[in-house]
Amino acid sequence: RALSEGASLSRRPIKLKPPRLFDASHIEGACSGSSIVWLHGENFTPDVLVFFGDVPARRTEFVTPQLIKTHVPEAQSQRRHQVPIMAVNPVTGCRCAERLIFTYLLDVDQ
Repeated sequence: RALSEGASLSRRPIKLKPPRLFDASHIEGACSGSSIVWLHGENFTPDVLVFFGDVPARRTEFVTPQLIKTHVPEAQSQRRHQVPIMAVNPVTGCRCAERLIFTYLLDVDQ
């Protein structure tokens, strides 16, 4: 039926899939947080959030649904340690099940 004849548009909620992480361009960087990491995966959206441990990335740039560019935040402690990289869809709260590991290095180790 045409809309003018009283038909209504149904609004189904859009089901967003959780982001998935497959690979990272770098898996280690300085504690100062100066690294840029490209993340490959799927189901990325323009508002995707990326965390290194509990700390949000300094900046996250959506490139495609399979690629995002992140700026690594400064480490919470100035020692060599590892943290998970996690992607989160802020609309649904869905987090990726896969976690890549990022290693913070002392600036003198590089």
